[in-house]
Amino acid sequence: MTPLTTDARRAERYDDALASLRAIGPYLKNGYTNHMPMVLEALDYLDADVDLKALANDSLASATPRPPLRAAIGHADYAAALGEALRFGDWALLFADALQRDGAASVLAVWLPRLAPALASGASHGVIRTAHAVRAWERHPSDARLWELADGLAYWASSFHQPGYSRAGPEPVTGLDARQAFDALPHLAPHLRRTNGSIVAALEQLEHLSELPAALHALRIDRPDPRCILDLQMVFARAFRSAVRRPLDAVVFTHALTGVAAAEVLLPFMPEAERVALLRHAWNAGCSLFVAYGGNGQRSVGGAAPVCRETRDALLRSAVASGDDHAIKLTAVCLELAERSGDDAFLATAALGVRQLTAA
Repeated sequence: MTPLTTDARRAERYDDALASLRAIGPYLKNGYTNHMPMVLEALDYLDADVDLKALANDSLASATPRPPLRAAIGHADYAAALGEALRFGDWALLFADALQRDGAASVLAVWLPRLAPALASGASHGVIRTAHAVRAWERHPSDARLWELADGLAYWASSFHQPGYSRAGPEPVTGLDARQAFDALPHLAPHLRRTNGSIVAALEQLEHLSELPAALHALRIDRPDPRCILDLQMVFARAFRSAVRRPLDAVVFTHALTGVAAAEVLLPFMPEAERVALLRHAWNAGCSLFVAYGGNGQRSVGGAAPVCRETRDALLRSAVASGDDHAIKLTAVCLELAERSGDDAFLATAALGVRQLTAA
């Protein structure tokens, strides 16, 4: 028998951990999203020294069972099942069959444009989970990873909701850069904020903000390239450091960074004509979080970044030791952005997030 290589053992370790989650649904017993599939992929991507199978098994007690199948969803009548949370299992079966038959690239090319308008739905967890699954599939295709990709798409489809304020028209001929567009975002009146419950409930209040659609659409996206994406992430990272005052802020605003990171992973699978729209939906989703939770004067993105005295390895160890799902996912994104850009301000962003989330 040929010994497994290091890469093969690593892939097998991740697949075994994923297999432990096959019987659970996308939600926890407390009603919130089950982040474990995303956390496992982030840790595997970073090659963190963590027992993924034990981590997965420890999470099972807080998870809900996988929803039962109800009725098959057809490709011709799928629209009626969008946003139906109880149809998660039906969606997963539809996507698993399509992935096995047509391949991941073909399925994503068809379904990403359909789902992208609802990128913000479910606090962006559908697109984020899908992107983690795509990244894992690209590293090492396997049955476990195919099922996880099907589940990610199913979560996105079953939580589908396109907010009215995010419905944009044609791309503006002229517009603002990311920092200017962020600074021009309107404020939501304090009495309209709902920041003590779920992110989904908080975002619903933005429907009262009539000037928000135009403000979101003021961003100019010349081309969906790495430089453009980095500009968006730099603005959200600075805003994170300005706005985070408590653990809840860190949880909420993490989704702005992880949402854009997810869009970047999926961008190559999007038809070229739809790629700008995908980034705009990611921008809209991230900005909406800051408008709903940001507070008066806390959304300024100016000023020098604080110095981060922790190394990348120390940050990763701190995130893992925190045991917090958002701390791990935020750190994974920020470590990659820091390496790519050479800007250690992303490390400061991760360090702040880990400190706040560890204190929760």
